[in-house]
Amino acid sequence: SGAAEGSASAEIATAFLATHAELASGRGEFRLAKRALDPLARQTVLDKVELHGITISMARTLGASGKADAAQASLEEAERIAAPSDPLLALDRASARLSLAGFASKWREAADAAVQAAALAEELGLLYEVASCLSEQAVALTRLGDGSRARAAVASAISAAEETGAERVLSRCRLVLGFLESIDAGRPSLDAQRGYIAAAESRGWIGDALPGRYLLGRMAARLGAGDEARHELLLAARIALSTGNASYADQCSIELAKLG
Repeated sequence: SGAAEGSASAEIATAFLATHAELASGRGEFRLAKRALDPLARQTVLDKVELHGITISMARTLGASGKADAAQASLEEAERIAAPSDPLLALDRASARLSLAGFASKWREAADAAVQAAALAEELGLLYEVASCLSEQAVALTRLGDGSRARAAVASAISAAEETGAERVLSRCRLVLGFLESIDAGRPSLDAQRGYIAAAESRGWIGDALPGRYLLGRMAARLGAGDEARHELLLAARIALSTGNASYADQCSIELAKLG
């Protein structure tokens, strides 16, 4: 019947938008994610797993836009939607909690959340997710200035990523290592980091390239290249704003203020 066909097509449209929002927010394209989420907010979604995924995407997108309280409320809403016994959904929420801590520059919290999410992923035998969480832990430890623990986290992440062929995680690890090794490597490290950033951007991994560019700005500043540092941080801030990531734009602005 026409009603049944209409209902089926509406479900397909909802599923398409939900998937688009999840993929876009996962890549760091939060403006595109919001474009998919806005119409979903006006629909009644009955499938609990689908609704949970939409709510997680909303939490990430709100966190990126600097709306920390609203993002936290979305994450809590996801907890109410999900069956407490579903470990995969619990992992999704743990991963989102990690993202929100990073958006809010709560790096100690992010490092702890990464360990918890990695443990959940390991219990489920999801090696890619283990590698990804460990690489995020490395990012958080790097931002805390804990270089030795960050290196250990990177080494663990690379080991797991190589085992599962996780090229995106390896890319993220290269960006973190580029920063950690830049003091010893000197000016050549800046060009190497630009190469890693270009590779990540070419694959659409905006959410990884952006922190890499932020770190590049800090690398240049540490090496006494003030003009390059300003250029990279300004570029990172522009990219962040264009992708709906006001949180990272703010982090870049703080670094620019330090440069004067």
